[in-house]
Amino acid sequence: MNVVSAQYPLGESHKPYDANKLERGVWQVMPTVTGFDHVDFAGGMQKLGGVEGYEAFMLGIAEMLEGIS
Repeated sequence: MNVVSAQYPLGESHKPYDANKLERGVWQVMPTVTGFDHVDFAGGMQKLGGVEGYEAFMLGIAEMLEGIS
């Protein structure tokens, strides 16, 4: 998926993600992850620091989602 279509639907209201200022009805745009290839997330994991780095990355996402209310 390219960056443009992964962020928000064109023409829709959006803003950069801020955990302290979430708004209903507005796309919260996450920072673009750079310097990685899909293999880094699908088994390669070398740039993430191996299994431990991959686990920390995924747990960070889970904790962010858990904090959204």
